[in-house]
Amino acid sequence: MPPRMNTGGLPREDRLIVIEQATGYSFTNPELCLEALRTAGYTPGGGHKGLAQVGDAALRLALIMIGYEKGAPREQINDALSIQASNTHLSRLGFEDGLDECVYRTEGVAVSKNIMATTVQALLGAVFIDCKQNTSVFRGVIEALGLSWPAFVMGGPF
Repeated sequence: MPPRMNTGGLPREDRLIVIEQATGYSFTNPELCLEALRTAGYTPGGGHKGLAQVGDAALRLALIMIGYEKGAPREQINDALSIQASNTHLSRLGFEDGLDECVYRTEGVAVSKNIMATTVQALLGAVFIDCKQNTSVFRGVIEALGLSWPAFVMGGPF
């Protein structure tokens, strides 16, 4: 018998509202946002992991570009990446924004730190695709989520 799916939590429209409030971004294609909320066990084919790869790459690219534009040395850019793009940081921000209530998952499976980090990455990937890779829009989203250039690194936030 296949695993039972947990559709509990917020209704579909409320999930979209929570995500759009957290990111400051309104999706043109809300299905991309919802796909980002579906864990690997919830849907066949890996769930949101593909979008998470896109989101991880987009976040890293944005942070590298910001560092480059600030004239930051590679070491500072690497420091910013290791902190801002870390699973620990991503999961903390996701839980703080209440995104755990939005995640679709197999019944009985709690939203772990790893699931939350992957979900945040997937949401970033969904935004990056939905905004047609508009870096200005994407930078606004990472700023809204608390993922922009860290204040402790040269030049502070962008």
